[in-house]
Amino acid sequence: MLEDALAYPTKGDSGIARILIGGALVFFSIFIIPAFFVGGYMVRTLAATSHGDDGPPEFEDWSGLFKDGLKGAVVGIAYSLVPIIVMVVMFGVIIGGRSGSGSSAGILGGIGIIGLLVSLVLALLV
Repeated sequence: MLEDALAYPTKGDSGIARILIGGALVFFSIFIIPAFFVGGYMVRTLAATSHGDDGPPEFEDWSGLFKDGLKGAVVGIAYSLVPIIVMVVMFGVIIGGRSGSGSSAGILGGIGIIGLLVSLVLALLV
């Protein structure tokens, strides 16, 4: 199984070219735009393997790759909203608790830490 996973990117006619293009896109993903192409390629790879295709998809239809990557990013952000909101609120509770006195600060801090643990579990579920 590990052998198949490692050999998967080089399957097909232009395996080395696919690795070079993908590697360059991943490297330049710090500029944000190439990350959408990488995300689109991942979406296409998941779609191809779910339909039973053995080989990886080619880097073609660049506008479609970008659109698929953008859709994937929007879906990822939508799924991440609930854990992010819980995390931000809990950081607010912890910071608000620091301005309180004695026992109220401890209670708010404890609630904040429990909330952060809950948001961690939510993030892992996402």
